[in-house]
Amino acid sequence: NLNQNLLTETDNFGFEAWVKADILDSFNFAVSAGTNYGGIALIQQGNKWGILQMGVGWSVPATADVTIGQWQHIAAVCNAGNLTLYVDGVAIASGPNTALPIQPSFTIGANDKVNGGSGHSDSPVFEGFWKGSIDHVRVFTFPPGLFDPMTDLNLAPPVKAYDPIPSDK
Repeated sequence: NLNQNLLTETDNFGFEAWVKADILDSFNFAVSAGTNYGGIALIQQGNKWGILQMGVGWSVPATADVTIGQWQHIAAVCNAGNLTLYVDGVAIASGPNTALPIQPSFTIGANDKVNGGSGHSDSPVFEGFWKGSIDHVRVFTFPPGLFDPMTDLNLAPPVKAYDPIPSDK
C-alpha cells in the first residue's frame, strides 16, 4: 500500500496491470486507487473482471471472463467522464464515473478498507487479498480525447513474473 494519492486527476487517467488469477474466488482486489471512502478498483468477482467505484457501488459490472492460470491485461480508464474496463486491450464495458474523490491510497493485491477515512488515517485495514500474481502495474494520464488503447496501454505480456509466495499459503 502506498499511503498517497497517485491519482489526483478527476478525468483522463487510467491504471493497468498484468494479472494471473489462481482461483475463481468470490471477491478479490487486483489494483485499487483509494479506499472504501472513495476510490476505483479493478476487481475479480468469481469468474469475471469488473470496476468497482468504492463508496458508490458498481460502475462497470463484472462482465469479462477471468482465465485461471493465464496472464491477462486489465485496465480501468476514465475518459470524458466514463470509466471503461479493458481486458487484453479490448473495451469490455463502460459506465459513468460517479466515484467519490479518490482517497490517498494505492494498493496492489488488496483493498485498503479504511485508510484515508475519517479517524482512520494511521490504521489501514486490508481485505479482499489477491490470489494469484500481479505484474507491470502502471498509473497514467493522457490529453483529453486522445486515449488510444493500442498505444496507451502496456499490452506487452510479462517476460518473467516474480511470484514469491504461493497463493495457497
